[in-house]
Amino acid sequence: MRGYMRASAIAVPLLLFSAFLLVAAGHPIVAVAPTVGAIVLLLAFPYLMTDGIQQQPQPNDSDIGVLRWVRRAAKYAIMMWFFLQPEVESFLRRITDDNAFWDWRLIVPVAVLTIYYIIWGWRRVAHISDRAIYAHFTNADSGSVSTSALT
Repeated sequence: MRGYMRASAIAVPLLLFSAFLLVAAGHPIVAVAPTVGAIVLLLAFPYLMTDGIQQQPQPNDSDIGVLRWVRRAAKYAIMMWFFLQPEVESFLRRITDDNAFWDWRLIVPVAVLTIYYIIWGWRRVAHISDRAIYAHFTNADSGSVSTSALT
């Protein structure tokens, strides 16, 4: 399984980079295929898993009742206002019609980020314990992992 997870750690960033290149070349519909492939591969062989230890405590949700709905309504109203601006519309038109992403000054940093995420994912797979991998790929109904099955 660890080998498949390492392959996933390499293939997922490469598939997402190829999807970016397809969008940059003006083929956004075709870019859906590598994006869906990357999502399926990431879900099938997750290299982003942890050992179940929480890194940070869960924050208490201080929003109660009406305040939560007011906050959500305000957030969506601001997002709608942002996307209705004429500058955003001209930017989206420039991306879709004029291939604004097809520029080496944008493609090179995205390629460097892709290489970084490949190396980061490869190293992350090495730090995942066998117990966490076994617990992820076995039936979650049992609730506990027996140590005799891991040895």
